[in-house]
Amino acid sequence: MIPAPMSREKAFQQPAEARSLDTPSSDPEVVAREKAMRETPTVFKEYRKGKGTGLVIGVISLGKGRKTVFSWLWAYFNSAFKDKMGPLTREIISSGQLPEIENVACVDTEEAVQRDMDHGYLGEIMKEYTDKFKVHIESTPLLRTREKQKGGEIIKVDRNFDADKMRENFEAAVWQAAEKYNGNTLLILDSLSDYRDMITDEQEEIAGKTVIKKYGKKADEEDTEETNTDRRFYRYRNKWWTNILMKLRTTSCWIVETFKLETREPEWQWKDVKVRVGADKMKKESYVYHSIKLPENYPIMVSKTDYRIDQGYTMRQLFDIKTGTFKDYIRTDWYRHPHSTAQYLKIPQDQRESLEEKCLLEYPLKDRMAATYLIEDMAPAILQRSGATWGRYAK
Repeated sequence: MIPAPMSREKAFQQPAEARSLDTPSSDPEVVAREKAMRETPTVFKEYRKGKGTGLVIGVISLGKGRKTVFSWLWAYFNSAFKDKMGPLTREIISSGQLPEIENVACVDTEEAVQRDMDHGYLGEIMKEYTDKFKVHIESTPLLRTREKQKGGEIIKVDRNFDADKMRENFEAAVWQAAEKYNGNTLLILDSLSDYRDMITDEQEEIAGKTVIKKYGKKADEEDTEETNTDRRFYRYRNKWWTNILMKLRTTSCWIVETFKLETREPEWQWKDVKVRVGADKMKKESYVYHSIKLPENYPIMVSKTDYRIDQGYTMRQLFDIKTGTFKDYIRTDWYRHPHSTAQYLKIPQDQRESLEEKCLLEYPLKDRMAATYLIEDMAPAILQRSGATWGRYAK
């Protein structure tokens, strides 16, 4: 006997009644949250000119040590060295448009600053400052997950250190510094790229990614769950990153954040991208592949980092055909306060190589006042003399 088919009808459920914003909720958690929102005081502070907030600066460099030295040179923006500054920079420091730097605090992830201060070039070039003012160094080393080769694959191995504790120590140092120091402090984060690498490891661990690279993989072979990180897990890393950058913006300190520049190997500089063509976007045959050339160098940071940094600079060393020597430059990648040069990231990517010279400022490598020359170059914007008008109908 054939059994009767099972009924596929679902039991009727009364539809949820929509609640307007004016209708009180019966959910205790919702009631408590709405009560807290109503009772939380909102204070609008009156703007007063001359509060004294520093700049948030990003420094990117390929060579070891160059970005560290450059980040410390901003400390010479102090009236004790006023006679060595440009005329507009002296006006800025006299008017209090930017607070002079009387203290330096450094969060060091590489445990190198103390050594460089004791017997390195950093100590030599900063001696005139450290003889007069205090510096504070907090070492927060950030180690990364190790890998090994096994059976034609490179896989992650168990860590023998507490990565969560290291990350928490670094974040705690940033939080404490942001709340402790004021506008007369230069707060250096050296380097944020180490933090980015570590939270990337944390993200991959959350996603369960264990295989880093598989040898002998065919071109059309797709990544497995072990070799590919789901894009949604990048949101965790990006949130950790954004929270740090936003916390740094809450302080009135001068902030310098350093980032490492990575070089792509030649075989990884070209990438095949899938492009849709034709009217019917749903057919497979309407897709074609194009090879695009990726930049040879790229900074170790998260996308959209530049939105939370006022001035972004890359240290460049380019060969001069006329003199047959290398020259040092600062490239203005992006800026809130305009320079006399163009913004590198505003140039279309296929034109950046040919137009890079439009974004370069000469950088005197062994000049203690090198950072103040950048202040001099953007001084009209700092002094609010950009040329704003009353409009075309003003009389």
